[in-house]
Amino acid sequence: MGKQRNNETIHTSKIMEESLMIILDTDVIIELFKNNPKIKEKIAGFNLDELAISVITAAEILHGALDKAELAKINKHLVLYKMLDINEEISAICISLMKKYCLSHRPYIQDLFIASTTLYHQTELFTLNIKDFRYIENIKLIVL
Repeated sequence: MGKQRNNETIHTSKIMEESLMIILDTDVIIELFKNNPKIKEKIAGFNLDELAISVITAAEILHGALDKAELAKINKHLVLYKMLDINEEISAICISLMKKYCLSHRPYIQDLFIASTTLYHQTELFTLNIKDFRYIENIKLIVL
């Protein structure tokens, strides 16, 4: 795998690339749209190329658009982040988590897909909703 920088390809391993990635939860993106100063300050501490979102987060944000102007603003903002698709392995992790936690915690499906994406990529999730994820084994959370 490689990254382009100044017309030069820098080869890195998948593990190295993914260890530098931080997945942003939907609530963090919403707060960025609201220009929340604490969130903006925290995000400023990361490199933009480290930040990613799940396709689930993108869908949730797009679903919240109220008009064409807001949809355009959302589309312009979402392209700033690496978008992580759902694959077969992420789906399997999600089903496993649902079986494990459906009775004890009643998790939302979208939260489990975001958690599963985080676990699959062996990275960290920046969220404001700690309660939605703290019970999930091995998940690494970034909080304010």
